[in-house]
Amino acid sequence: MVIAANAFIIFLGGFETTSSTLAFLFLELAADQRVQEKMRKEVREVMERHNGNMAYEVLQELTYLEMVIQETLRLYPPFPSIQRMCTKDYTIPGTDIVVEKGTIVLFPTLGIQRDEQYFEDASGFVPERWADDRPPPPPGVYMPFGDGPRYCIGKRFAIIQMKCCLVKVLQHVRITPVPRGRNGTERTKPFEADPRSPLTLHPLDSRVKLTLL
Repeated sequence: MVIAANAFIIFLGGFETTSSTLAFLFLELAADQRVQEKMRKEVREVMERHNGNMAYEVLQELTYLEMVIQETLRLYPPFPSIQRMCTKDYTIPGTDIVVEKGTIVLFPTLGIQRDEQYFEDASGFVPERWADDRPPPPPGVYMPFGDGPRYCIGKRFAIIQMKCCLVKVLQHVRITPVPRGRNGTERTKPFEADPRSPLTLHPLDSRVKLTLL
């Protein structure tokens, strides 16, 4: 029963967070055609090399696509803050502030991941910052799936979902913003962002276009 319950949580949590992340990712691709075309080129090359096979090992070859996912999760983490309970009294280094055992501590993931102290051009959408030849951020700075012993066990499932979806979308449509449409995101509650910009999907090799309002 416990195993089934945990499996259900992974399944349910993975879909909701994945769909919201993809919504933000599509907004960024519509705004930056260079990134979108670079992703599409990589997808075509990898899929042609493997005859369209989307096996796990094949998806790992989509390195630029993964960088785009990482950058989207940095700008739009599924959970803009993380809560943890302090398990023992802790004195913050360099201060006389004591966090007592049992205190709920809030980590502002969204704020930290957009902090210029840790990321150059922190408000910009720059997938290349995650390239292998770039230094990684300091520990405890990039936490879209949490950190520590309660790190999200659904991370790999969510990443694979997003990769599969992006491969199919990029193979068949080009995403553009709607002229004079609303741009960016809309704040509905504190620490929450909601994608509100309409997008247009242009089927490749076709004159038909679909607008998502």
